[in-house]
Amino acid sequence: MPQEPSQIFGEGNVSGCFRQLADGTVSIAIGGLSGSDKRRSLFSKSTVYHQSHFVMVVRRDRYLGRFGPLILPFRGKVWGMIIMILVLAVLSTCWLRSRLGLSHPMEDLFTVIVGNPIPNPRMPGKGFLRYLLASWMLLTLVLRCAYQARLFDVLRLSRHRPLPEDLSGLIKDNYTMVANGYHDFYPLELTCRQPLDFSARFERVQRAAPDERLTTIALISNLAYWNHKHPNISRLTFVRQPIYMYHLVIYFPRRFFLRPAIDRKIKQLLSAGVMAHIERRYMQYEKKHKVASNDPVLLRRITKSIMNGAYRIHGLMIVLATGMFILELLAGRSSGRLRRWMEWVHE
Repeated sequence: MPQEPSQIFGEGNVSGCFRQLADGTVSIAIGGLSGSDKRRSLFSKSTVYHQSHFVMVVRRDRYLGRFGPLILPFRGKVWGMIIMILVLAVLSTCWLRSRLGLSHPMEDLFTVIVGNPIPNPRMPGKGFLRYLLASWMLLTLVLRCAYQARLFDVLRLSRHRPLPEDLSGLIKDNYTMVANGYHDFYPLELTCRQPLDFSARFERVQRAAPDERLTTIALISNLAYWNHKHPNISRLTFVRQPIYMYHLVIYFPRRFFLRPAIDRKIKQLLSAGVMAHIERRYMQYEKKHKVASNDPVLLRRITKSIMNGAYRIHGLMIVLATGMFILELLAGRSSGRLRRWMEWVHE
């Protein structure tokens, strides 16, 4: 296996598999080699055994970063109404606290919001207060259920930034193409030449910074294979407009005597449907409309990376609760300012 890309630069100037063919080291070169190379006449080639579109690969980016999905379940008007209800509840609680002498009313208010129970000694004994508490518990229960249901839909449905539809859109948006060489259909100043295979280039585009716009060129079969191998982390898709049709052939030395026999076998496999069966089984992991750039109904798994925002908020709450527990423990062993401050907090 050659470690360098297989390219034909001119007579006597070749690399990769073609260098091995020219040196006589091997007699057959196979593996993603194009039958439409400009200098293909320097070698013999077989009948086309597979066709695949050459496409521009880009990365889908989600809106609002890690914490955006926690805001999307409700619209702005709904969030405004919830905030207004919460402010009214806080003001009403402060007013009732001064009139009726309630103990720990604010703590009970937020305890009910997050769905935790109120201790029996704190339950109000009067009918009006019990009615207010029951109404508040019912309202927060409905809001929590609605939020959780909408959050599931937000995490289940992909919401990505719009991507270019064609090559001109990529150039207009200043996408930098990572490729093995320069191509006449893409500007030189927007091309980053790196001698990498398609997996390394996919990894480069996948791990690019959020503000870095990268693209690369590859076969759509390679993209389907990559997405099949990385179903939970891959965010790669392709621009809908293909660059050209890529014809895969086998290369031989010039005037190779086994070429007619190999061509005959390829035609037999094609007519018998063997090549089509191999393509369906190993190359068509995803249909084109499921990896297209602007598919609005693309369903994805709810992975750990999607829940990073919720995990961070949960971790922050755990840290705050642990800090309060430590402060209460220290306040119980002292009689200074810390104890008085903790008593003021619990009032």
